Amino acid sequence: MLAGLVIVAGVFCGLLNANLTTLAIEVSSHGRSVASGAFNSLRFIGGAFAPITAGYLGQQYGATVPYLLGALVVASGFIVLLIRFGFRGLRLTESTHQTSHLKSAR
Repeated sequence: MLAGLVIVAGVFCGLLNANLTTLAIEVSSHGRSVASGAFNSLRFIGGAFAPITAGYLGQQYGATVPYLLGALVVASGFIVLLIRFGFRGLRLTESTHQTSHLKSAR
């Protein structure tokens, strides 16, 4: 049962990873290689510091604090996206998608 749940969770994590990477590269105003490099650097740096920080916060302040901090970071990121792109900018239509690629090609 546990092995099956791990596999199912891995499928969902893999799909989410692929979609978020594609989204981050598509919304960037920079070239694909620059956007991909910046996105991966940010992910790997966060992946290096997150376990250390979560362990420290959990020991010092309680087990719920790392989760609250994670929720705060996600909410902050969503607010930044709304400020940057607005509600309409979060929905990329095919015409805006093609227009953004034409602008970056110039």
